[in-house]
Amino acid sequence: RTRLAALEAGLAALDPRAVLDRGWALVRGADGNVVMSAAALAPGDQFTAVFRDGEVPAVAVGGSGTGKRRQGRKSAKDRGPENPPAAEPVQETMAI
Repeated sequence: RTRLAALEAGLAALDPRAVLDRGWALVRGADGNVVMSAAALAPGDQFTAVFRDGEVPAVAVGGSGTGKRRQGRKSAKDRGPENPPAAEPVQETMAI
């Protein structure tokens, strides 16, 4: 039983939801893939911030990234009228 409890604790520590419970957020691009770097987003790109209690849609307006993206991705302005811009972003910051 002790070994099983230890394995359960180890598995629980690897659960991505445990990270969200500690106050972190997960960022997913418009394609649903995890965004690992600020450099993967360009101004106008849509993304979703996932928190422990829900999700918030967002649009990149700038940041500290290099602005370099994977080759082949089009920015929001290059995607055309079939992908209209999202609602105006909320102008507030959140400390984590």
